[in-house]
Parts: sequence; structure tokens; C-alpha cells
Amino acid sequence: MNLKIFLLKNNITDFDTLNKGMTLAIQKCASIGFTLEFTFANTTKQFSSIPMTSDVVSNGYEVNPTEIFQEAKRLGYIPALDSICMLVYNWRNINPQPTNPVDNGQVVQLPENWYQNFPAVFCEYALHEILHYLFSATNQLDTTHAYPPAFSQKTRTDYYLYLIMLLEPYFNALQSSTSPVIDFKPDVVIIRRWDDGTQFLGELTTNEFSAKTMELSWKLNLKNISCIPRGLYTCRWTWSWKFMRYTYEVLNVPNRSGIRIHAGNFWFTLQGCIALGNKYGDLNQDKWADLINSRATISAFEKLFNKRNFILKIK
Repeated sequence: MNLKIFLLKNNITDFDTLNKGMTLAIQKCASIGFTLEFTFANTTKQFSSIPMTSDVVSNGYEVNPTEIFQEAKRLGYIPALDSICMLVYNWRNINPQPTNPVDNGQVVQLPENWYQNFPAVFCEYALHEILHYLFSATNQLDTTHAYPPAFSQKTRTDYYLYLIMLLEPYFNALQSSTSPVIDFKPDVVIIRRWDDGTQFLGELTTNEFSAKTMELSWKLNLKNISCIPRGLYTCRWTWSWKFMRYTYEVLNVPNRSGIRIHAGNFWFTLQGCIALGNKYGDLNQDKWADLINSRATISAFEKLFNKRNFILKIK
């Protein structure tokens, strides 16, 4: 397994620690047969910061990941499944000042003050954020933050190396597949807004389309009674024997199959799939939110993509 890292240096001052930290990360990964390959570019771009979108940190700021991605591509970064771009930056030059290392899919950002003078800390944080990407790319349940008791006498770096070894067969299979390259910006994004224990309501957006979503509530990805995990998925136009028509199927869902984006008004008709409508109402007067104009919304959505594959990100 190998991963290429296109590293942007942005006004940093502690080059020695960065170089030693990268060398340590390469050596640690090599010990388990995982190859890290760094290439570098310098940038003096004045990045902006935005409120964090992390599920782990509830507040704070991060460098705008779209700006990082665009700058990396301008300087030669080519997006691919086996590559990410990493910004290492001087946090003092950005206002409001970013507060944490962050992973945004193929973009990783690491403020210099989080590792300054400690190469082992750079190594740890770099592997931490790389793992978030590997979990996202392979659609596996992200356990980067689990730190189980079995590793209580070991370092976090040891735990990260263990997780990388577990993900190796999934990532190798992904690299050898014919799946489309996952660019930083997915074609479709679903933001889950409200889980009441029965249903999960949210919003689906593309560059040209928006809709309301309905899923079952999160119940640990159990078949037929839970929505699927947050993550990045390929969606393909396939035949459904259940609906006796072609619909968009969500692929590579961990331990699940047959997950589709289809029409539906009520939560109790769903078994893990995603239903779309243009607004909420109470069609059957049971005090639960129902989807309105679902068939018309699905028809418009399917017409938009016209049988083409697309990348879906669920947040």
C-alpha cells in the first residue's frame, strides 16, 4: 500500500522539525509495508479561515479547504485515490487563527504550532489525519479516535499503524478497482440535520439542485433499521428488482447492499435507503415529518445526472 502526499509549505519557520517528522513518518510506515511518498511546493498565498466542520471538534476555525485544494492543483497536485494534499502553515498569518489539525477528505492541514520542536508529534498528527482519509476513501467505520484499552500501554502512533494495516486490503482493492477518481469536491452532498431516534432528516445539494432528505435514524448501521454511515460513496445507475426500475444505488456501503436513492413519503417505508422530496409535511396526520412531492423530486434528480455515475458525500 502506498500514499502520495503533496505537501504545501506556507510561511513556516521550523523546517528542521518538519523534515525530521516526515522522515520519522516514512520510517514508521515502512515498518508495516506502507509507503509514504512526499513531494513539496512552497506557497505564500494568504489563506482564509472558516468555522470548522469537524464532527469531533464543535467549534473553532480551519483553513478554507477549497483554497488549499485549488492552490495545490495550481502548483502541480493531481488528485487521485492514492494521493492527498497537505498544508503545513504558520497559524499566526491567518485571521481568525485556525485551531486544530483537520482532514477534509483529500485535504489535510496541520498548523506548525501543534508540532513545533517535536518531530514525533508531527509524525503522530500526520498519521492521524491520513487515517481519516483512508477510512473515508474505503468507506469503513472511522475508529481513529477510539484508542481502545488494548493500546493503553502503547503510543497513539502504534495504534495508527495498526489501523493502517487493517485498512490495507480495502485500500488496495479500491486502488485496483475501476472506481472513478475521487476529487475533493463530491458531486452530491447530503448534510444530516436532525435525528429524532426514528428518522434522520437533512438536505441534499449539488451545484444545480437541492432537495430534502429522509433516512432512518442512526442505529449502528444495522441492516433494515439504520441509515448508512457518514462517508464518501460512488453511486451508479442500476436495476432494482424491488422497485422494478432503474434507480441510483449507493455502492461500497460497509456490510450493506441494495442501498438506493428513491421516492418515498414515510420513514416506515425505508430500510436504510435515502428518500428525496422538495419539502416536509404531515401527509398521514401522525405527527411525523413526511416528504412532499417525492416522485417529482426523484425524477428531477435522476434527469440531472442522466444515468451517469456520481460521488456522494454524507456528512
